[in-house]
Amino acid sequence: ALNTTFEGTAQSSMLSDLYDGVISDSLQCTECGYDSCKEVRFNDLCLTIKDDFSNVFNDSLEKALAFYLHIERLEGDNQYECSQCNK
Repeated sequence: ALNTTFEGTAQSSMLSDLYDGVISDSLQCTECGYDSCKEVRFNDLCLTIKDDFSNVFNDSLEKALAFYLHIERLEGDNQYECSQCNK
């Protein structure tokens, strides 16, 4: 692929410079309010266009990005244990 083609050249970071990004992944405990935040590097985003299981249909890039970035409440089997209050 292109990334191996440019290895050892002045353009070795060209693809990374153009396409890599960083997103902040944040969790906030609803009990104590503790915020856990980490930065995650990416070079592509998996955007949901249509998901019949969740009844989601995004008919534009803007809607797909908004859905990707929406705040999600983790409940039941989907929730994490807070490292501060252990709840």
